[in-house]
Amino acid sequence: MPSVSEDHAHRVGGKDLIGWHRSNGKDIDASAYLERYRRVLLSGLSRTRLLYLDTNYWVRLRDAELGCGTPEAARLLQTLRAMVRSREVLCVTHFHSFLEVGKQEETSLRVTASLLDELTEAVAVASRADLLVLECADFIEARLGLQLQHDLCVWTKVGQIHKQDLPNQMPGPATLFDTNVILKALIDTLWNASFDDVFGSFKWETKSRLNVDIDQEVLEQVEERKKEQKTKSLSREQVRLSEFAQVVSGQLQPIFTDLLNKWHIQHRFPKGLKAVLNHPQ
Repeated sequence: MPSVSEDHAHRVGGKDLIGWHRSNGKDIDASAYLERYRRVLLSGLSRTRLLYLDTNYWVRLRDAELGCGTPEAARLLQTLRAMVRSREVLCVTHFHSFLEVGKQEETSLRVTASLLDELTEAVAVASRADLLVLECADFIEARLGLQLQHDLCVWTKVGQIHKQDLPNQMPGPATLFDTNVILKALIDTLWNASFDDVFGSFKWETKSRLNVDIDQEVLEQVEERKKEQKTKSLSREQVRLSEFAQVVSGQLQPIFTDLLNKWHIQHRFPKGLKAVLNHPQ
């Protein structure tokens, strides 16, 4: 994603924000600063019922806002507005719905963005990558009883709806202090961005700029795998098991390994899992 609009950067502080971070919180690194934002978010959501709405609902609510929706959609919009104002409910969205909503033309997209900001307060489900790490961490804690330290949570803000990782490299040479100053200013900008800001960063041309096509190479790999499965005369259940095994080995195993490696390092195995695996019995 491109950076948020200059107007938004100006509203949250711009250059003055970087200057503020140079003078304040010098002992707090960027990761700890981001964790503070997450703790504040979780605290604010702890007593509020969260309601996920898929793209179809946002389209119906948009039509109701424009005065061309169904009576049911109009009543739903009125009810949701009242419940959000009373903090009884907060709506949330996620990355794929964000992409689908972005397929609208600018006029209707602006209306939808305004509704999203009003009803979600820019809260969204964390990215798929973050959720995978959380699920793996929960599995390890439940099955092995190991308390893992990580700084992820299920919820995020729209500025980090794609991923919660921070950049690990600066565009030019920078000291550790300067890097933390820049990253903390970036975190402020992302976590205070609205849907209006994010869509605006694309000049409201999201219909073309957020259009996602599957690579031809990926499609060819899928077709090749289908042929291989057909050649082996695999049953539907066998195909499912095969696909699940590939997900485990290709996506989950590296996450499990990384989490366990970090746990062992935190518990004085400086070489991580290698120290355990190579330890003489």
